[in-house]
Amino acid sequence: PARAGRVRPTRGGMRATPEDERQRLANPSANWQAVNFEWKFLTPIIWAPLLPAIRHLLRGYPQARSYTFAGAILLANLHGIWLINNPDLKDLD
Repeated sequence: PARAGRVRPTRGGMRATPEDERQRLANPSANWQAVNFEWKFLTPIIWAPLLPAIRHLLRGYPQARSYTFAGAILLANLHGIWLINNPDLKDLD
């Protein structure tokens, strides 16, 4: 934690002066950094509706429903493990 009255160091170990701070606050768009959003973490939004759909569509076939449901959960977990172990999906090209 920074103590009151002290300026925190910026990148490169240099301390920001009050003038630097005024310039930074005067032009906030200059300080905007692109956020690298990882879309792969939204895959549960795709998997989540499939599980109730499987239960609903196969309710007349209890044995097929249980095998299909278990297979979908297994496949979703394997897919999640694969996504986590491939941090940069751009290498797949």
